[in-house]
Amino acid sequence: MAQPLEILELLLPDWQLPPALEFDYLPGGYANDNYRFSFDGNGYVLRTPGGSRPYVDWKRERAFYLANHTVAKPVLVALDVDSGALVTEWVSGRLLVDDPPDNDELVAYLADLHGSLPPVDGNYDPIALSAMYLADGKPDPRAKRLASSLTWPPGPVVTCHNDLNPWNIIRATDAWVTLDWEFLGMNDPLFDLVALHQGLQMDTELLALSERYLADRVSQQRLNGCLAAFWLREYSWAHAQLALDNRREEIESQLETAAAKLMQF
Repeated sequence: MAQPLEILELLLPDWQLPPALEFDYLPGGYANDNYRFSFDGNGYVLRTPGGSRPYVDWKRERAFYLANHTVAKPVLVALDVDSGALVTEWVSGRLLVDDPPDNDELVAYLADLHGSLPPVDGNYDPIALSAMYLADGKPDPRAKRLASSLTWPPGPVVTCHNDLNPWNIIRATDAWVTLDWEFLGMNDPLFDLVALHQGLQMDTELLALSERYLADRVSQQRLNGCLAAFWLREYSWAHAQLALDNRREEIESQLETAAAKLMQF
């Protein structure tokens, strides 16, 4: 496997990088390895995806970074659309996991995000994605059943992030900066809300929060569909990573948690 400096030299051949450049590993990435480094007095982050990732669209991600919109995101320095290797400027602030939001903040953030994201030419289908993840190994039969029986999407679609979690959002000085746009695509906006609500383990009743966010009635069937799809995605992704021998403790824990959540569907 290529070392961070080798990857960085390929991404930024015009930079005169010192051979002893130091990289600080950033924990939290499951499928990607992330490193912080400094060069010429500025801080940066290097993302190095592990192995083939046929289920992400790095061309779409690069187009998003370069598009003219108001979504707060890291400043792009370089992105290789073939490998997914990425360099952005460092963003100072607190991760949402360390500084959880209240209901007002969460609703305002999602409303601004979904209202500002530009249209994209592609859907994000967590059911189809989960079915692909479950193709190898011996997954939980319940997961296989859900992957073949759930229909998607359960509601109207808008452009969504689709991988919102409390480690992907930074409370910066003047905005919440959202990271990791690999899964950008059209989806039910409740999927992003469900992902954050579940990732933050919020006590707020989800149906009430959903109706408050959308300013409309939300059927229990639609909400249950989003919940089932989210936990199916979480389970099947962890299953696929373990099948690839990516045996991190966090991934094994995600598999166990998601399997337990799937018991309710």
